[in-house]
Amino acid sequence: MTSSDRRRVLLLIGLYLFSALLLVRVHGPRVFFIAMGDDEVYYAHARSIAVVHNFRYENVPLGTFGTLNDGRLIAARYSIGPGILLSPFVWTGHLLAKLFEPEASQSGEITATDLLSACCGSMHFGLAGFLFLYGYLRSYFDEESSFWAVALVAFSSPLLYYLFRRPLMAHACEFFALSAAFF
Repeated sequence: MTSSDRRRVLLLIGLYLFSALLLVRVHGPRVFFIAMGDDEVYYAHARSIAVVHNFRYENVPLGTFGTLNDGRLIAARYSIGPGILLSPFVWTGHLLAKLFEPEASQSGEITATDLLSACCGSMHFGLAGFLFLYGYLRSYFDEESSFWAVALVAFSSPLLYYLFRRPLMAHACEFFALSAAFF
């Protein structure tokens, strides 16, 4: 990697972090949220792998699973791939929750630390996806074209929304997996 490439990668990382901070500033403290449906199911897969160690969803304290008779049928409709990728982050968040929020963690609640760790995982995979995409493009194009292509992908698609505002959706993991496969 040339020094010019390093500068462009650092600029991409800077733009990525600036986007995150701008989103926090615009939306306030409640930037990350978990919505009923896809978000919950992908998070439930990750939690099942990292914390519960089984795929029985009867006791998952999430709205999607409480509204239906059999939560397992809901979970079966969604792929487990994002859950596998996010599970190390959920596991880390669960350990931190045990240390800093022991009452909530012991009661089986999903704590803010649990969700924040999953969100950090999503943002990690998004940034890694951008870096893999830049590396892939650099093997075919010059530095400037590669940089602007990655910047256009970031700012002309709803990907940043899914990385920072709805991070429990599968889009960050999909983008990472596709970028890594092309790289």
